[in-house]
Amino acid sequence: MSVFIQRNMRGLQVTREELSLLLSQYDPAAVCVQETLLRSNKTDSSTEYSYYGVPAVENNGFLHGGVGILVKSTKTLTNSCTTIPACRALHLVLVGMKL
Repeated sequence: MSVFIQRNMRGLQVTREELSLLLSQYDPAAVCVQETLLRSNKTDSSTEYSYYGVPAVENNGFLHGGVGILVKSTKTLTNSCTTIPACRALHLVLVGMKL
């Protein structure tokens, strides 16, 4: 059975230890995260998980948003990151996976 986790991080840098515990405890195929508050879509990908994301945006000196998917490296087929224009800025990360 494949496990998927969704988590509002409220700042990925701050909750990195909590994320590591989730990964080791549940061994998920993927973890979808939002509110990462990361300035770039680059993060330390481990050899076991790859990170695909869209960075947060700055508004009046504060970071808002940021989304990403951590995918078990053995499950990744393809990846594409894009921002969809809408009334509000929506972020979308698409990753093809084999289960």
